[in-house]
Amino acid sequence: MKKQLLIIALLSSVSVGISAKDWDGDPMFEGDVIKMRAALIRCGGVTIAAKSGVDVKVQSRLYSLSWFFGTKVRPQAILTKKKRWVQLPPGGLRARYGWPGKGGFFGVACRIQNERGVWVSTPCSQVVELDDVKHNSACIPGPLGPRAAYRPLNMKRK
Repeated sequence: MKKQLLIIALLSSVSVGISAKDWDGDPMFEGDVIKMRAALIRCGGVTIAAKSGVDVKVQSRLYSLSWFFGTKVRPQAILTKKKRWVQLPPGGLRARYGWPGKGGFFGVACRIQNERGVWVSTPCSQVVELDDVKHNSACIPGPLGPRAAYRPLNMKRK
């Protein structure tokens, strides 16, 4: 009986580990941010567009493994040029992303203006849409590449 319980516990921990690694880096909403990452020598591109009638600003951050109090993914650096928030233009912003390092990802946070005119953080899934995703393509210009520039979000490993 003890062997059966041990085997069941072992199999369930393996399946949890496998399911946690199922995400291949496609841009997706998680919590309040949009997270994305490309494979080691690959790039990706995504258009981040505001939903109709909403003014949105975005800022990119690098999230990476922190070994200080256990293994956790934490925000490490703001990548947006001059650490500013970027206003989404009409039609959206085409952003390029690369490989963030082992176990990390790039996160894009969103802000909207409240009724008093103050910019406040908000879940990206409520105010933006992701369109024209080109994931893990070659890092070359032209139609075979991600068709995007790193600036102004700068989602690349330094």
